[in-house]
Amino acid sequence: MMLELARKILVLSCCLLSAVGCHHEASSDAVPDMTPVAPVAPVVDAGESTEAGSVASDAGDPQPAGAACGFRNLGHLLQLSADVELCLPSTVCTPSETCPRGLADCVAGQCVFKAGYHGLATLPEAWTTYYCDLPSGGCDGSVQNPKPYDLARAIAVKFGPVCADSASESGSCVGIAAVPPMLAGNSQIAVDPATGETVSPWGQGMTAASGLCYRITGPSGASAVVGIADRCAGYCKCGAGDYNECGICINAPDTTTECTCVGSAPPQYQQSCAAAAQCDWCASNNHPHFDLDNATFQHVCGAPGLQNGTCKLAKVEVVADCFVPRADWPN
Repeated sequence: MMLELARKILVLSCCLLSAVGCHHEASSDAVPDMTPVAPVAPVVDAGESTEAGSVASDAGDPQPAGAACGFRNLGHLLQLSADVELCLPSTVCTPSETCPRGLADCVAGQCVFKAGYHGLATLPEAWTTYYCDLPSGGCDGSVQNPKPYDLARAIAVKFGPVCADSASESGSCVGIAAVPPMLAGNSQIAVDPATGETVSPWGQGMTAASGLCYRITGPSGASAVVGIADRCAGYCKCGAGDYNECGICINAPDTTTECTCVGSAPPQYQQSCAAAAQCDWCASNNHPHFDLDNATFQHVCGAPGLQNGTCKLAKVEVVADCFVPRADWPN
């Protein structure tokens, strides 16, 4: 009862005040492509690390930053900071999701960042919010096979328990997350500007496709292994509409992102506007963001997170082979 009350209060504070990018999509098909590159100085692509470091696989084997990872080894590892490790999926450059318009431009199939914008490395910190009740089906979104709760239970066989079933005050448990387009991969309704066809395989950052998870650690040391089950779209506007959940603007020719909840997104926004009615966590792709199921968020962020509706993660690690990927992805 208390958890449910806290959840309702947080949904109001996160989705209305902090603008959690809770996004659930439909289904798709069509054509893969490039790993993002930023060919013009001084731009640095979030998909290419200039920092030294390594990422450990689930088996503990060290892997150099930049090594192949994820869906069919088409992605690559990125050591964003000493405490933040990511596996960036291969994506098609689409100007309303993986290469946000106003912050970057698709040039010959590559995402070229504008001055001051560095994609996920613009703010090299990982943050989290929350958006759904896992057991009730509230997290069901773009990936329906497996559904998020089934995904979490499958991961829990090795890393359990599921946070929503039996979260503890200490130790680790399993949940799900929605992440920004640069981490999730293209939407299943995204259209490749070069071909006019929908992108396929879409969602190469989804755990069902890649077999990868993340171990995230909160400010007090509580951790969780999370499977990527959906895309966090964030807030933007297109056409004559107001700023709203960004899924409706995926293929729009005039998308504009909202100001960021943390960090900046030059040249559009030199600072965050966290106090605004609808700041953006995900559409700008300016930092790695994990929009969690309610119980996992409560476990990782604790009481301060419940009060604020968000918390900064102390550590993010790639966990390889947490799930057997679907051989027929994305069918």
